[in-house]
Amino acid sequence: MIVYNRQTKELEKEKEFGGKAVDFLYNRPLGRLLLNIVNRPFISWLASVYYKSAFSKNKIKDFIEKYEINDSYRKYKNFNDFFIRECPYEKCADDEFPALADSRLLIKDVTDCFRIKKSVYDVSSLTGGKFSKEAFRGYKALIFRLSMQDIHRHIYPDRGYNVLSYKIKGLLNSVRPVSEKYKVFHTNSRKVTLYRCRKLGKVLETEVGALLVGRMVTHKRKHFEKFDERGYFEFGGSTIILLVNPEKVRFDEDILSNSEQNIETIVKRGERIGKIL
Repeated sequence: MIVYNRQTKELEKEKEFGGKAVDFLYNRPLGRLLLNIVNRPFISWLASVYYKSAFSKNKIKDFIEKYEINDSYRKYKNFNDFFIRECPYEKCADDEFPALADSRLLIKDVTDCFRIKKSVYDVSSLTGGKFSKEAFRGYKALIFRLSMQDIHRHIYPDRGYNVLSYKIKGLLNSVRPVSEKYKVFHTNSRKVTLYRCRKLGKVLETEVGALLVGRMVTHKRKHFEKFDERGYFEFGGSTIILLVNPEKVRFDEDILSNSEQNIETIVKRGERIGKIL
């Protein structure tokens, strides 16, 4: 998987945790048979039991070394404790739009049917039929794909309040490109939230569970400030899809240009990705 690194201004190959196993599940006949079991929520639950146990602690050091993570190997109770760790981050200015999480970002136009990589989606299916296809027509879809080595905590982009929130039961397929034909943003377990912001107006956020993601944890709060932590994902990669009115934000040109070529841009939580108008 090729991604764009904003710091080096170069394209680079992304390191993938368990890449061979995921490729086997999605690209081999036997693997696809096993996938019908592996992507069930109860398998995710079993995996979470292991990663929350002391037996998983010995995986932390190897993970840190493989992904060159800047961590002093603090005392963690288990691998999940390490995975949901909190770290300080730099915040952009108040008139700038921040990345919600450490992730790889694509920005797409929302039409009745819009394409993300090789799959076609619509707002109605994305939200479990709660909103119509036309509800957010003309908006921008920001797709933040969190990789295994990322900090799995995410924030609010502006001051505001939550209007409604609900969960959609589903499968737990990988959110990597190898699973694109499975339309994971329509079939995976999801949490959908509509909120209104001081500067951004109406915003729709969908958190998408993924292979071996045991829980999507959201902090309970009615009102929030910009940069307040919205929640975190437990073990596994995952995705956040944010629908934003482009009349409220002018997104950075490098991200838009990369997105037109279906190239994800590496961003960091709190980093500027656009100018709030």
